[in-house]
Amino acid sequence: MCCYTPARSVALDPNGETSIDEMVNNKYLRERRREMWLGDQHSDCKSCWDSENRHGPSPRYGQDVLMQKYQNVISDLNGSISDLHDDHPLFRTDEVGHLEIQLSNICDMKCLYCGSADSSSWALEDFKKGAISKQNYLSMNRDSTSEFDAYFWRWYRSIVRSVKIFSIRGGEPTLHPQFGSVVRRAFKEAKESGNVEMKFRMISNLNCKKERLAELIQLVEELQEEGYQTVLNVSFESTGRIAEIARYGLDWERFCLNIRKLLSARLPGLKIMFLPTLNVLCVPYFIDFLRFAEKLSLEFGVSIPLQPNATFGNPNLNPNLLTRDFQRYFEPCLDLLRTSEVNRLPRDYWVYWAGDWQHYSGFLEGIKNTMSYDLEQEVPYQVMVNRSRFYKSMEHLAKLRNYDF
Repeated sequence: MCCYTPARSVALDPNGETSIDEMVNNKYLRERRREMWLGDQHSDCKSCWDSENRHGPSPRYGQDVLMQKYQNVISDLNGSISDLHDDHPLFRTDEVGHLEIQLSNICDMKCLYCGSADSSSWALEDFKKGAISKQNYLSMNRDSTSEFDAYFWRWYRSIVRSVKIFSIRGGEPTLHPQFGSVVRRAFKEAKESGNVEMKFRMISNLNCKKERLAELIQLVEELQEEGYQTVLNVSFESTGRIAEIARYGLDWERFCLNIRKLLSARLPGLKIMFLPTLNVLCVPYFIDFLRFAEKLSLEFGVSIPLQPNATFGNPNLNPNLLTRDFQRYFEPCLDLLRTSEVNRLPRDYWVYWAGDWQHYSGFLEGIKNTMSYDLEQEVPYQVMVNRSRFYKSMEHLAKLRNYDF
C-alpha cells in the first residue's frame, strides 16, 4: 500500500505472466481501499490513524485531492459505499501510476531512524553485535538473481505505458553498480511503449563522492535529452555536526558541495526537493535546517520545495512523544515559512503534495499539535513504552558512538 505498512509478498507466475490485477488489485488491497472510503481503521494503517486521531498530519496528507476524481463514481451509486463489495470498480485500478523499486539496501550511512532492511551499514553493525542472524544479514545484502531480473522486465513491459512515476529508493541508489543501467533501461522501455510523460524520481542522501555525482548528472542529462524529467528528493533535516550525528557517516562539507553543484548546474530536466524526516531529535534544531534551505533558495533564485515527511512508521522517534513545551521550537520555524522571501521566488513543483513553503507550514503546524502532552500529565501506556524505548536506544547509541546527548 505504502512505505509505512507491513511488506507483503505476491506470488509470482514462473512464466512471468503475473497480471497487473494480481499486483494492484489483489483482495488485500481492495479491502484496504474500501476501508479507506468507509473510514475504517485497519491495524496496518495504524501510524496514519494515530497521528490523525491526535489532530496531526499523516502520510495520507493531501490524498483528498486524488479522491476527488472519483466523485462522479460515487454520485452514480445506488445506495452507500458500505453496500459495495470489495470487487466493485471503485476499489480497483487499471494502471500502475507510481512504481517504486529498491535495488538493494546498500548505503554508506546509519541514520538514527533507519535500520538493517534499508541500510547495509546498519545491517553489518547489527550482525556484528548479534542483533540479526547471519542468514538474515545475507538475505538483506544479496543481489537479485538473473531469473528475477528477467521476470521483472517482462512484467515491467506489460505495465510501463501507465507508469507516471518510476521511483528508486535505497539504501543509497547512487552506490548500486546497476543504478544507471536500470534507470536507462526503464526509460528506454517507456519510450518504446509510447510513454513520454513518465518522470524519474529518486531519494538520495547526496553524500556521494564526486565521481558518483558526475555519473548522476550525466544520467539526468541523458534523460533530459530524451524529454524526461528527474525529481531528486534530498533526504536530510538538520545541519552541520547535528546532521553528522543523526546521519552517521555523513560528510556535511561534501554534502554542501554536492547540493551547490547540482543547483549551479541549473539543469532544466532536474527538479530538486528537500525531504526532511521530522523526528524527536531534530525538533530543537529544525530552524537551522530551514535557514539553510532559505539561504540556498535565495542564493539560486528558486523556491526549493519541502516535502512533508516524519517518522510516522517509527513510534520510538515520532515527534508526538514530545511534551507540549517542545512546541516552542516550531514557532520560529512557522514564522520563517510564512514570511520568508522564498515565497516570492519562482515555483516549479511537480506534484500537488510538494507545495510551497506556506503549504509546508500547515504540515508543520499539524506535527506541532501532536506534541500535546503536558510534562506532568499522565499519558497512555503505549506512549510511556515508546518513550522508554527511545531513551534506551539513545543511551545505547551514546555508548556505541561515544556521544554525549
